[in-house]
Amino acid sequence: VTVDLEGPYPKIDAAEELIASWQAEGEQVIIFSCFNEPLTNLHSALQRTGFYTSALLTGSVSLTERDQSIHDFQQGTLDVLLINKKVGAQGLNLQKCDQWPGGARIAIHLDRFWNPAVEEQANGRILRMNSREPVMAVYLHVVNSIDDHMLAIVESKAANIGQMDSGFLRASLE
Repeated sequence: VTVDLEGPYPKIDAAEELIASWQAEGEQVIIFSCFNEPLTNLHSALQRTGFYTSALLTGSVSLTERDQSIHDFQQGTLDVLLINKKVGAQGLNLQKCDQWPGGARIAIHLDRFWNPAVEEQANGRILRMNSREPVMAVYLHVVNSIDDHMLAIVESKAANIGQMDSGFLRASLE
């Protein structure tokens, strides 16, 4: 799902509104960004409200802190987990499942990454094979901004990957 926004800096406000609406439904949320600063700003904003528990996973977080944050999220004691896409794209199990009381079905992307595979890996943190739980990835998009250019790059690369995949499949079948 893409949410189109207007204005100079609407992503933090939009993310806070989405978190509030899903939190009211008892959902935990994962926030992804390519950049640490928006994650840090949103983390600070959430802490200032006093309504949400959140943790930040960036390259500067120690392995001990990272493991504790993941554990807390899986146990349902964190409402929001803010993750740098390159740090958290692989090796994290954060989805809702029977193995732990917490987990997420919702991911919000504050920005796009030029490589669609990295975004798919990030979304994979909330997917679980054979699960019937619906999942949602929300992409915040500011109209008439760099987001337009990034979206065009991502769509172009995704189309090229699709063409390559079908070419490889066709060649392997012949």
